[in-house]
Amino acid sequence: MVDAYIAVTAHFFSFTRQKYLHICLGVRKIYGSHDHSTIKTYVYEIMKQYGIIDDDVSRYCTDNASNMLKAFRDSMIELHG
Repeated sequence: MVDAYIAVTAHFFSFTRQKYLHICLGVRKIYGSHDHSTIKTYVYEIMKQYGIIDDDVSRYCTDNASNMLKAFRDSMIELHG
């Protein structure tokens, strides 16, 4: 595998539609290091396009990779791995 990508999805309940929705907010190719600060930057750039800030997020769901866990540990309300 040569290229790496990160995807951000949103899962929420729509009161107007009265159902749970799942949407992909964005997928980006990761350039450079895959460290925690790079990952956090890519995710926050995607969130920013939709006006989403940390306070709007109830939880982040990631794999158990140490770089992913470290990227969101400071802003976590609840950590799911």
